[in-house]
Amino acid sequence: MSFTGSYAMAYDAAIVLADALETAAGKIPLSSAVASNLTASTDLVRNVLAPQLTTLTRAAEIGVALATAIGAIGDDAGAGDIAIPLYAAATSAAGAVALTASPGLTRHGSLARALAACVEAAFLGQAFLAEAQTQYADRQSAAEARQRIADAMEDASDRIADAAGIEIFGVLADVAQNCNAQLVTLATDLKPVVKVSAKLSLPAALVAWMLYSDPTEAEDLVTRNRCGTPLFMPATIEALSPSSSS
Repeated sequence: MSFTGSYAMAYDAAIVLADALETAAGKIPLSSAVASNLTASTDLVRNVLAPQLTTLTRAAEIGVALATAIGAIGDDAGAGDIAIPLYAAATSAAGAVALTASPGLTRHGSLARALAACVEAAFLGQAFLAEAQTQYADRQSAAEARQRIADAMEDASDRIADAAGIEIFGVLADVAQNCNAQLVTLATDLKPVVKVSAKLSLPAALVAWMLYSDPTEAEDLVTRNRCGTPLFMPATIEALSPSSSS
């Protein structure tokens, strides 16, 4: 089926959004059932709903199908590293409708922009929830998660409010605020990261003993500083503060 005007642009956006969801899901460990349902959802959008996109109701069905699948990713995968591919998918959604200086194309693109903004908000909301559910190793990591949420909101707020409406934006803003508050609470129980300097390279186990009286912390030191071998740590490293105080 060929489309014209606003539905043609909405069709193109729907395909981009389905592709973004599929790409994100491919980078996230999912159960076989959720992965299968997600594939069914993207196939439904590409092969059934988008080709029949001639009404606002059909556009809404596409948005619901994609948002439901995005929510299922969050419910299934939980936290861990899933926030990063979700942020990337949100970026793809933000670019699903090309910017134009043409008044006519801008007018015709309103439906496509609304669809893309709603799905972008769904991606971001799940990314924020994943950030808040992650078990962080240190206070700095939690602070970095808060910064990612702040950066995402700064970039997307006006776009989502303008294209999807203030109600959709309000829901996303509430999620961001609640997740940020959760991260602040989590950070109070986490140790800060400090710089530790020595005059020579030492084995990780010895450094761990000197810092924590616990050589088993050597593995964290090696991982945190991306050392190729635990036998020779750099003279200056990052480590969790031996004290819980900041």
